[in-house]
Amino acid sequence: MEIRNFHKDDIEELIAFKSESMRISFPLHAINFNAEKFKTKILKNAEAYPSSVRVLVDEGKIAGYIFVVIQKTGLGKCGNIHHLFVRKEHRNKGLAKMLLDDADKFFKSHGVRRIKLTVTLDNSAAIKLYEKSGFKKTRAVMEKILE
Repeated sequence: MEIRNFHKDDIEELIAFKSESMRISFPLHAINFNAEKFKTKILKNAEAYPSSVRVLVDEGKIAGYIFVVIQKTGLGKCGNIHHLFVRKEHRNKGLAKMLLDDADKFFKSHGVRRIKLTVTLDNSAAIKLYEKSGFKKTRAVMEKILE
């Protein structure tokens, strides 16, 4: 198992991961997933910060990935975990934690001292992982669907 920087030929697999994740976590929004916009965002971010998109490889296949961004705010630089995904058959093996630890190193190397992420409330496994990794609930995001 190794973690490496994203390569451009990984993009289609990452798009498939994001699409699957959207279907599971945001079923009402999955139909609005814009693969081209996601692709552009990943490619642009990876060009600016090559280690901001990292893939976890197991026996030559991508088992998961993490996509992070650095945002400049009034409080300084803030890291944002844009997306973390591990294939179902690779879950509960500590791999997501490996990716989070890798992201921590990336953020520290760029002078980031605060990291944010968004997780759906019913994703209890992810919430437990994030809390074990030092994240604390600080806000609630509420949504309303207009018919």
